[in-house]
Amino acid sequence: MKKFMAIFLISVGIITIFYPKIADQYSYYQKNKLIKEFRSSNAAVASFSEVNRLLEIKYDEDMPEVEEEVNPEIIGSSVIGMIEIGKIDLLLPILYGATEANLKFGAGFLEGTAPLGGTGNTAVAAHRSHAFGKLFNRLDELTTGDQIAIYTNQEMTNYIVQDIKLVLPSDISVLEDTGHDIITLITCHPMTNPTHRLIVHAKRIEEGA
Repeated sequence: MKKFMAIFLISVGIITIFYPKIADQYSYYQKNKLIKEFRSSNAAVASFSEVNRLLEIKYDEDMPEVEEEVNPEIIGSSVIGMIEIGKIDLLLPILYGATEANLKFGAGFLEGTAPLGGTGNTAVAAHRSHAFGKLFNRLDELTTGDQIAIYTNQEMTNYIVQDIKLVLPSDISVLEDTGHDIITLITCHPMTNPTHRLIVHAKRIEEGA
């Protein structure tokens, strides 16, 4: 009995130590597959040389191929775009709906806000992973003047950060129409026991501006 308990405790210890890394790798693989799926199914995005360069460098070369299917939790959820923030080395798929299942692998578009790249206030939310550089983990490093790119199956839209602030979770004023075409990025703050939301407002850069 003592031998069995010892083996059991050792097994539990091993699982406890390695589970976070395994879960993180699984999430990374799923994100990779979603981005590849979006690229392959959207000819307009496939024609953007810059996004193709980023995809090839960050995903095709740096990661081994994974043959597993996309997690059943997100089947039925559509990848509607991608967000790229060069300053923090971020490239994430954007899925329709900020559900827990979607936010495990990417960013979620908040239903009821302006469409990606459209007119009005577009809201996108993501978790802040405890692993450095994952999801919106480094969003707090942004400053005014930094650029954000949003890719859809129709176009690429560039934004420039105008405002960064912390608000209470109940403050929905950050989603209001400002009279400008903006994107609002939302995540929790601080990462441990979050009490507020970190908000990044970025204004659309008009062509030729």
